Amino acid sequence: MLKPIWFFLINLKITEMKKTILLLVCVFFAQTTFSQGLSFDKWEKVELQDEFGDKTGEFITRTFARGTFSNSATTNAKLIAKINHQDEWVFISLYEYERTPEAKLVYDPSYGNVLVKFENGDSEMFEVLAFKSGGIGAKSGTKFYDLVTSGNAQKIKCLVRQSNFSEYGSSSYLFEFMTK
Repeated sequence: MLKPIWFFLINLKITEMKKTILLLVCVFFAQTTFSQGLSFDKWEKVELQDEFGDKTGEFITRTFARGTFSNSATTNAKLIAKINHQDEWVFISLYEYERTPEAKLVYDPSYGNVLVKFENGDSEMFEVLAFKSGGIGAKSGTKFYDLVTSGNAQKIKCLVRQSNFSEYGSSSYLFEFMTK
């Protein structure tokens, strides 16, 4: 017996709908996997790995923070900031939409200022270096390095404006974390 044409059309639409739902589920899991298993607001000691995934015997301490970023295309989109302390440096990597790759603020290394707000409401500018490869950093002996690594665990809010490092770009990044 021949089935009516509408039966085939309904089956076709159901099959397409299943494919669409599967695709959306895959995209959802791909979007969320970066933030899964991260230690937010808690510093942890982590052993570094080489490009082959083998442990090197070198350690860093790190924490992750959630925040928001804005640019010409979006306002208050999700952000993850990774704060690393390794030897004589504090590095902060910024991940727009909570996923890799790391955001790049400059085309060439450049010094600029980060605005920090303390729990008591006071705020202060700190000079840091923006790297060509992405993120910002502060070397031992700078005020920002000392603030992050001093051992006086305090919650700080950081505002990084791309325009403080370069005449190109208007992105801003806002996040808060506990210092060491």
